[in-house]
Amino acid sequence: MGCRASLFSLAAAVTSLQAVSAAAVDPRDAPALIRWEGPVFAGERDKTLYVTDVGDLWNKVLDMNPQWVAEVADLDETNHEFGVPSVCGADSGIATGNSDEVTHILTRLRALKGYWTLGAGRCHRLGCGQNTGVYWCNDNAWGIRTSAKALYLRGSHIRDICCHRRDGSLYSGDPMSGVEAFPDNDPEAAHSRVAVGYGSCVDNNAVLPLVYTFPGKLGACRA
Repeated sequence: MGCRASLFSLAAAVTSLQAVSAAAVDPRDAPALIRWEGPVFAGERDKTLYVTDVGDLWNKVLDMNPQWVAEVADLDETNHEFGVPSVCGADSGIATGNSDEVTHILTRLRALKGYWTLGAGRCHRLGCGQNTGVYWCNDNAWGIRTSAKALYLRGSHIRDICCHRRDGSLYSGDPMSGVEAFPDNDPEAAHSRVAVGYGSCVDNNAVLPLVYTFPGKLGACRA
């Protein structure tokens, strides 16, 4: 019952996102900043920064502290069942991005540690490169806050199960897209979701992922 309820909730979220996207304003007209709180100097209190995305944050942190050391993700972090299935490829409705760039963005997101805050009813593109984006969308009527690690795990789970070929592999640079919701009982980020897929980096970071409809410029998932 719990799995079926989760599938229904995620399908409803995708439908809701599609409806909002259809009425979306020009992405360049939307607000562009998102809040991050995290460690910059060892042994000091966390800093609060307003940035466009993880690339912007990466540069700002290194400018403040050139000796800053990235946190390397544990490969075992993603090897467990989340309980909220991902919706992949054509079922997600999101145009595909480059699988290698998805990994690159997610790795930076995890390395920067800290916590991200997203405003009510907003989507924000957390990272972009090579026509690929990683997004976080909030269905709540209030702002939410969650860890970089939690966002990384959702995005990694999409990457690890979506758009793989029939032999189960995902080749370097394969096109891929997908969306996964946080569980309804998540204490921080319930009724929000992470999406990966196409991203036009010249568009504002508040662009909705479903503005770019499947399959998009990079084509459908490989068979």
